[in-house]
Amino acid sequence: MRKILALLFVLISFFPAMHFAVAKNITIESPSNGEKVDAELFVSGTAHKAKEVWVIVHPSETPDYWVQPTVTVKDELWEVQIVIGRPGTIDSGKHFEIMAIADPHQPLVEAQVFNVWPSARWRSQVISITRK
Repeated sequence: MRKILALLFVLISFFPAMHFAVAKNITIESPSNGEKVDAELFVSGTAHKAKEVWVIVHPSETPDYWVQPTVTVKDELWEVQIVIGRPGTIDSGKHFEIMAIADPHQPLVEAQVFNVWPSARWRSQVISITRK
């Protein structure tokens, strides 16, 4: 019984460190959380151990998760232009979330729509933004 408890303690102690390492493989550096953004904007960040990154946009008022163009990672940095909402002012003042992913578990295509964040080996933090 003591061996099992010791093993459980080691696993529980190790898991947070492992989770932290995975979470840091890809980040969004810009825009900042809570920022007000134009309909078209550049999203940039870092990616370790990844060759390409996809940005996903989730309009908070809908169940949709929109795949944006892919971008190639160079020297662990990436930047891609994305679109937030529909043309015109219909989405002004509305809230959106963005996440960057790398090594998706299924092939992605620009403009593809999901009903959840696509699963991937690496995911960034979720950034909340508001459309100007």
